Amino acid sequence: MFKYIIGSAASQLAFSKHDLENIRIPKIGSTIDGEQYTALIDRGLSLGAFEEINTLISLTYENLVGDEDSLLNQAHRSPIRAADNALCLLLALQSSLSRHNTHAIGSLADLIRLLLQQTRQKLGEYPTKLPGWRHKPRSCGQGDMCKDGAELNKFLLSQDDMVWRFSASLSRRQHLVHHLPGDLFKLNTEKRGLPHTLVVIKLGKEFDQQLARYNEQLRSLQEDLQPLKGHFLLDLLGQEKYDELVCLNSSTRPPATSGVTSLKRPAELITV
Repeated sequence: MFKYIIGSAASQLAFSKHDLENIRIPKIGSTIDGEQYTALIDRGLSLGAFEEINTLISLTYENLVGDEDSLLNQAHRSPIRAADNALCLLLALQSSLSRHNTHAIGSLADLIRLLLQQTRQKLGEYPTKLPGWRHKPRSCGQGDMCKDGAELNKFLLSQDDMVWRFSASLSRRQHLVHHLPGDLFKLNTEKRGLPHTLVVIKLGKEFDQQLARYNEQLRSLQEDLQPLKGHFLLDLLGQEKYDELVCLNSSTRPPATSGVTSLKRPAELITV
């Protein structure tokens, strides 16, 4: 009877994108929550309903990747939430399935790989060290309409220029200052003559800051994935995918040489 129920109602019992979005706080409209879903799989495997459970998991996988509103698109809209939801389902699956022989459930590895890939939404791209003094451009919120912002970005994108002088009214200078954090730039004002001149000095710390942020994200994700380490996922995924998706070995690249070579102290470069 249990096999018949699962087999005949698999499409209704399979986990959906909506269920996954609300896995931590089930809402009206969710067909099934994470604990119910994994308990159902646990019970099915205990009764030997391997074919039916394989169908159920296959439908879940198809639900999560099958259309324009797929799990991947949801992750693009809210990456941290998508990663946390995927981790929640992963932990529930491992808790229920680790005591079973899951080798007959061929679709399980696909679902686990997909969910593990989604946890990586918490981890941004490994930062790229730009050449020379080049920085990433900054937006002032006015787009192409702001000529002062365009001039600032011309300076930021230059790999040769470390110092920029901008002579303008106080309001125009303040407009740019708001977008130049003090941990990346040294700002001075030359008050000789009118209008006064804003002096912007690159400190060469942008890559260091980005790398520190990336490493903190990596440490946080490693802590999240720690409960998943063990023979269950190793046997299911194989060594290569286990190292990549659970141990995050491919994400721990050795840090590149940070900072900018031959950086002089700003005070030695300019007097105001």
